[in-house]
Amino acid sequence: MKRITLIRHGKSRWDLPALSDHERPLAPRGKRDSARMAAWAANHLPAPDLLLISTARRARATAKRYARIWPEARCIHLDELYLAGASALQDYLSGVDEIHGHVALVGHHPGLSQLAVRLAPEAGRWLVPKAAEPGAIEEPTLVTAAICSLAVPIRRWRELVPGSGRLDGLCTPRASPRLTPGSTCRFARLRAQLRLDAKALRAALAGARMPSPEAVHKQRGRIKRLRALLRLSAAAWSGTEFEERLRGLAGRYAALRDSDVRRVLKLDGLDAAQWREHREKRWRRDLPESRRQAARAHLTTLIESVAHCPDAALSDDELGTSLRASYRRARRGWKRIRTQPGADVPHRWRIRVKRLLLQLGILPDSPPLALALKRLDRLAELLGRHHDFALLLTQLPPEAAEALAGDMSKLLARACRRGERLFSKRRPAWLDRALTAG
Repeated sequence: MKRITLIRHGKSRWDLPALSDHERPLAPRGKRDSARMAAWAANHLPAPDLLLISTARRARATAKRYARIWPEARCIHLDELYLAGASALQDYLSGVDEIHGHVALVGHHPGLSQLAVRLAPEAGRWLVPKAAEPGAIEEPTLVTAAICSLAVPIRRWRELVPGSGRLDGLCTPRASPRLTPGSTCRFARLRAQLRLDAKALRAALAGARMPSPEAVHKQRGRIKRLRALLRLSAAAWSGTEFEERLRGLAGRYAALRDSDVRRVLKLDGLDAAQWREHREKRWRRDLPESRRQAARAHLTTLIESVAHCPDAALSDDELGTSLRASYRRARRGWKRIRTQPGADVPHRWRIRVKRLLLQLGILPDSPPLALALKRLDRLAELLGRHHDFALLLTQLPPEAAEALAGDMSKLLARACRRGERLFSKRRPAWLDRALTAG
């Protein structure tokens, strides 16, 4: 096993036009951030055998902080690393002496960012999307002073090829670690996703204006993912307690969403002005400022609990056990719909399928997982359409309702066939492979 640590230099000064790009020094913020990141690395990363440093002044100044915490590492300054691209960096790493098991690079964007995604494609999901200039396409970016740790399961450096590594750790100076290195990588992913969704939902609830239908849909999605991940990690903290508190908020957003669906289907009998007024009243009644304030306080408590939860609180094996239990619940829903059909059975099955889909998102990317996620997403879409048709069914005259009921039966039959591909086995091979990948 080889390890690569990518370190981008700290924020540099741009207010010295007389200096060349190569000679630009660190800004005060860059000095503070680099020192903070070096302190984090000292506590969380193993010391590298080799520290390769760009000869740019800002990179050398950044590397000094790491040379102090890793005194045993051999430091080499290389002109080739200055503004080098991903291919050049990979070629250089492929020629490293085999006695070195862990190599750290101190360099520049976009080379380091592109190298991270090149070696571990899943890194693109975790790096910060930024555009090089206004109007340009956003691309995954390792921000200034950030650290990215990659684990590469190879024996020799010359075996290094695109896609051969996996993201094992990521930390930025403006946030808590998004991924913490070690065997608890999956739990760190879960914690990072919980924090991101909780912060986004808290910010959305801070607004006084009524959200648009699109915003309601997005916030409902965040609440669903929060509840799914809290259930998955209930053993690490009071996940069940937090999930129960979010249930009421989810119900109020669901009522708003159903109202919006009726509007789209023209079932409410209101014109545009009347609909806006009705929706505004419902928003003020169901989610007044006092209730939104209580929800924000609850989310703040959740964010703090997640931040202070130790990395060792939940192992990969425990997470795997929870995911298998979630799969079995979704499987029971599929079996029940075939043996005990009822009005609410498809909707309950859809909830379990959607929950499993959201929970599997914390696993590293792998071909068996990608295929399963695609099938689960299609199944959830079919069951969602069935649920929307059920809302419509109660508003139609008998003749139209009878025709729609036939369409619903066809949708349910298609969903059962798709479910058979996923849930026919008690312990599917695709889930075992997804849990052992990466």
